[in-house]
Amino acid sequence: MSRDHVVGDMTARDFSATYADTYLKFKSRDDDGYYPAKVLDVCVSDDEWAVCVEKLNGDKVLLDLKDPSIEVDYRWPTLGFINVEDHAVFIRRRAHRQWKKGLRDLLLDVKIMDDRIINELREAGAEYGSLFGKVHYDELYYPQYTKVEEAIEQVVSGEKIARCISPKFAITSRYNIENPVLMYKDSIVGVVNNYGRIEIPGMLGHLIPMLERVVPNGYNSISLQP
Repeated sequence: MSRDHVVGDMTARDFSATYADTYLKFKSRDDDGYYPAKVLDVCVSDDEWAVCVEKLNGDKVLLDLKDPSIEVDYRWPTLGFINVEDHAVFIRRRAHRQWKKGLRDLLLDVKIMDDRIINELREAGAEYGSLFGKVHYDELYYPQYTKVEEAIEQVVSGEKIARCISPKFAITSRYNIENPVLMYKDSIVGVVNNYGRIEIPGMLGHLIPMLERVVPNGYNSISLQP
């Protein structure tokens, strides 16, 4: 969707009503590439208006969207798994009666892998900040996935609680389960055996083609169980 199509016929009130408290991506002459920022307010002066946005680092910027050097990306990021600190979260869009445009905090449904383990570590003295918050939105827009061998090694060793290997798959420890498991979205679909292979029940064989696209060596890394 182009900038002119969205902004050209919109008034300041229209833009504020549609995109206030929304995260969009902006690009201006002073920045390298697009950056996500939250629309805070629309400032009006003499029939001209500009948008005040807050970057993820807290910096506030005033942008004239009619300036041809400024570009806006209104699309949602691709949701799914992202790596956060030494764990991972699965994010989906929350059902909402009013289908709002733009990414808003209240429209995100976040599931943490595995918060019970994190709570036990906290009780043992480990320090954890926010498990997911505004500071992690950059990973939401620009996710970085872990290679499956590294993910298994890090989780098995206890270095990480969880690592995602794609938007739909993650390797994670689970409370009261001895071996790490393979998650597909928010469901357990496999187990990492003692040899580092991923074992998947035969009834879930339809997941193999998707998994093979992110797991190297195909059936050398995946075992389909009877």
